Amino acid sequence: MELRAKLLLPLLTPKSKSLISRSDATALADVKQIKAFLLNEFRLTSREYRARFNAAVRGDETHALFTSRLKNLWGFYMHSRECDDFDKLVDLIVADRLKNVLSGPCLKYCLAIEGNKILHSEELAALADTFDANYTPEGRYRGCMINTFKEGNTHTSKIGVGNERTRTVPSYPPLTPLLPPPVTRVPRKCWICSSTSHMKKRLPRGS
Repeated sequence: MELRAKLLLPLLTPKSKSLISRSDATALADVKQIKAFLLNEFRLTSREYRARFNAAVRGDETHALFTSRLKNLWGFYMHSRECDDFDKLVDLIVADRLKNVLSGPCLKYCLAIEGNKILHSEELAALADTFDANYTPEGRYRGCMINTFKEGNTHTSKIGVGNERTRTVPSYPPLTPLLPPPVTRVPRKCWICSSTSHMKKRLPRGS
């Protein structure tokens, strides 16, 4: 083990050597400690391996060398996810595909729960369903929201300011203004002769 560490140190890049120089002599003599330290510093997690595999571009290298590099990147990714058989490979591909269709807040929630653990596709799906049951796709908490269904003469409306509470309000037809009843005008009559052609003050003489 100590000999492997001595053989590894000269092969490191200048940046890796500068980082590993912080360690003490005991750590420099252990290959596993060197590996764990460098992986932590460079953050070569499973997501980083997958991102490097997807972003790989062939430069001046031959197609054979590019294919070999892709195989190495994919091998590192599978090793970091402890994928060593066909069933685990299928589960890994399904889990990655599921992450691609999750909303931003939901994916952030699942990744925060996942951490450095390896979640299977069923566990990831359960987390996503838990998020959808408690949060909107925009990441708002559903704790103050009442789900209502539009049927009949009801509709859903929001109440309050800055919250998501809703209530069901009955919908009525628009009100028509009430018009006064028609007034029947009675013709005015002279109270002496009952004629409608004149009033008392214009009563013809001799009547």
